[in-house]
Amino acid sequence: MPRNHEKDVQLREERKKQILKSALPLFVDNGLQGTTISEIAKAAGMSKGLIYNYFESKIELYSILAADILGISEQDAHHLLYELEGTPWDRLCQLAKDVVIIQKSKLAGDAVEMQFNLAFSMQFLSFEQLPEPYKSDVDKAYSFRRQTIAKLIEQGQNAGQFIEGDPYRLSIHFASIVNGMFMENTRSEGLFDESNVEQALKLFLR
Repeated sequence: MPRNHEKDVQLREERKKQILKSALPLFVDNGLQGTTISEIAKAAGMSKGLIYNYFESKIELYSILAADILGISEQDAHHLLYELEGTPWDRLCQLAKDVVIIQKSKLAGDAVEMQFNLAFSMQFLSFEQLPEPYKSDVDKAYSFRRQTIAKLIEQGQNAGQFIEGDPYRLSIHFASIVNGMFMENTRSEGLFDESNVEQALKLFLR
């Protein structure tokens, strides 16, 4: 009997997520250079050859995870800008809280430990080491997230909520504040709660 195409696609996506979920802690602990496909295969419970049916190399795995953690999907960006309830201030605060309080990687599972995302993000911020086309792919994802935040800030400026200034530069300022709180929260659990996040972001208000 012919196999069901939809089930094949679903199975393929499930296995890719399984591999990504297994690879993330290895990259965090050992770095890109210190992680092998054999180790990823063992952690995922499959053969090394099967890994290559889904990904060309460990660099591709690394770059996909990095783009997921440091970027934002077009669907999530549209939801943030045009569908999520609340004022631009409300949405900016929620975006920050999602990072500071509960950082997630959708590709790697429902909720990845914050330490994993912190270490991985810090490793990846020097993504200049990646060869093309992976470097450009991750750079594009990272830039798109910044551009999305800039659009949200521009919405707040147009609504009279946020201070004047170049939205993209303000988005970089926003990212610096949020990433700083995230790192401190990982070192000292619970140091910044939701009220602290809102307080830190008040400098964007008029």
